[in-house]
Amino acid sequence: MTCTGVGLAVVFKWNINSPDPMMSDVRRLSLMDTLMQPLTVDGKRVGLVTVMERRPQFNRGTLRLEIERDDPIHVVFDAVVKLASNVDRCSPADYQTAWDSWYRACGDLQDLGLWIGNKGPIEEFTIESNWTVEWTNMDVDDMFL
Repeated sequence: MTCTGVGLAVVFKWNINSPDPMMSDVRRLSLMDTLMQPLTVDGKRVGLVTVMERRPQFNRGTLRLEIERDDPIHVVFDAVVKLASNVDRCSPADYQTAWDSWYRACGDLQDLGLWIGNKGPIEEFTIESNWTVEWTNMDVDDMFL
């Protein structure tokens, strides 16, 4: 019987959600570690992130906001998602301008005091048009070890 990395990942709950993962890239998930992390802004829970990928350099997941659509924080997130959608649809000539606007807006989100989970404030945060988020924490390259 052959034992594959995927089979081991299922048995030992390893995260192999990356293209061509090497065993050194794979992080074993502890029982205390959850794939759902709360997103907070200045201590207020505003959403939930379903974590899809964890690496020492960055984390990736999908965001679902839990606040009313007319909440000012929701409005800011919606605006950044719309800017990301503009990047996806723009012409090659307009790409750099659209990307710069989106990137600055992602920086504005960071300035809100975002936290995902309880491992420290967000250092970098981006959100795509499909509500996929990528982030790094200030103090934790080993956040999920």
